[in-house]
Amino acid sequence: MDVKNLAKDAISYENLFKELLSGVKSKDNTIRSNSFQTLLIISKDEPEFLYPEWDYFHDLLLSTNNYHSHLYPGQPHPG
Repeated sequence: MDVKNLAKDAISYENLFKELLSGVKSKDNTIRSNSFQTLLIISKDEPEFLYPEWDYFHDLLLSTNNYHSHLYPGQPHPG
């Protein structure tokens, strides 16, 4: 999957962006990984686009689900 182009499309299409947000919680590893990678690209290229979703990402960081709480592999839990 071309996550770079998916990231560009997600900025223009709200429904696609919402799918990515829900995709990071998917039980399907491929969907979860692709969603995460795409959102990571958006966070690097257009971080201000993600600001309205700050509470959503904050909740993921506080999640007891280990995968959700470590949004960026290799980074320690913030709290």
